[in-house]
Parts: sequence; structure tokens; C-alpha cells
Amino acid sequence: MSVVTDTGLQVERTLLAWVRTQIGLGVFAGLTLHWLDLHHASALFMALLPLLLSLALYCGQRRRFQRQRDMLIAEQGHPSILPVMSVGIGVSALALIAVFAI
Repeated sequence: MSVVTDTGLQVERTLLAWVRTQIGLGVFAGLTLHWLDLHHASALFMALLPLLLSLALYCGQRRRFQRQRDMLIAEQGHPSILPVMSVGIGVSALALIAVFAI
């Protein structure tokens, strides 16, 4: 039986997934600004919330990368729930605002 060693690729893929999430939130914020003249307050909130989420993810990116790398080296660890839950709640809030405002 051969042993598969991960030289950090799993951490890199996870990092790239978070970067794609940040880019998607930024694109959504930019597209929402298109509706600013039709839906003033709701469009502004819908643009600011994803930008703030993206900024928060960016600020914690290095810490998450190092933590995941250390978990792989130690072969044990716990997933970080706060970033996943914050993005999930933020996207759910955006969906509710979009349903009721548009």
C-alpha cells in the first residue's frame, strides 16, 4: 500500500476557493451598484455587505492558511466555522433583501 503525502496542495486549493468567494462577492457588489438609482438604500446595503464580507475574508486569509497548513502537518484539527457561517449568513441576508426589495 502506498502512502499519499500532501505537500500543501489541499491548503492551496482551500485558499483559492476563498479567493474565488472574495472575487464573487466583489463582482456581486459591483453589479448591485447598477441598481443604485432604482433602489437607493437596499442597493447600497446590498453593495456594502458583500464588500465588507470580502474584506473580512481577506484580512483573515493568512491566518487561515497557516492554521490549515499546521492542521495538515499535525494530521488533526478542527474546521474554522466562523468564516463559513459569516459568509453563509451574509449571503442569506443578501438573498432576503433582494427578494423583498426588487
